[in-house]
Order: sequence, then structure tokens, then C-alpha cells
Amino acid sequence: MKRRRSRRKPNTKSSPFIFHIYIAGRTVKSERALARLKQMCNELCPGQFEIRVIDVASRPDLAQAHEIIAIPTILRSLPAPVQRTIGDLSHKQKALLGLDLLKIAELDSYSGRQSAKGKKALLRDLA
Repeated sequence: MKRRRSRRKPNTKSSPFIFHIYIAGRTVKSERALARLKQMCNELCPGQFEIRVIDVASRPDLAQAHEIIAIPTILRSLPAPVQRTIGDLSHKQKALLGLDLLKIAELDSYSGRQSAKGKKALLRDLA
């Protein structure tokens, strides 16, 4: 008797937070925005995020589709709804508010003494 091979794709863990950062080349401001976004994500949701860098010079179609009018622009596409902020994220509270991550930041300060496993469960509930 022949065994059938499954055609299903293997389960891959998806990140609950997906960010798109739109830049125009490797400028100081765009590098600063990317570094600050990575730092915020590592503090708030370590291992639970994905950052996609899009250069508008090479992908103007994506910039037009997402109505990007200034750079750097950061979109949080997951969890829905899409949130956006513009700039190099130098004002952390404004960036957290613009990306709707303020709840997670408050949760992080509230649950500072919880285990990493407990924080991940709370993040999953928020997403």
C-alpha cells in the first residue's frame, strides 16, 4: 500500500506583530528609525515581531499602495487595524501611541516582575 504525501505546508510560527518601515535609501534618519523600532520591539515584545524594510526608491508601488507621503514611515500591519507613525521615533511615547503599542508598554511596566512565559501569554491575549 502506497503512502500519500501530505501537500500541506508545514506550520510556521507567525509573529503576532508585523511592522513595515518605509525608507528612501540608507540615510541617518532612516537608520535611526530602524534602530529605535528594533529597540522598542525587543523591549516590549521580544521574539514576537517581524520588521520588513521597504525602500521606496526600489518599490514605489508598495509606497503608493500604502499611501506613504513622508519617510521614514512605520506601519504596524498586524494585529489589525493598521497603525502608522512618521519620523525617526525619537519621541518614544508618541511612537508608542501612533503604533498603538502604548497598552503593551503599560502592560510591560505593570508586569515587570512576571516571568517571560507569563508576558508572552499576555501579549498573545492582546494580539
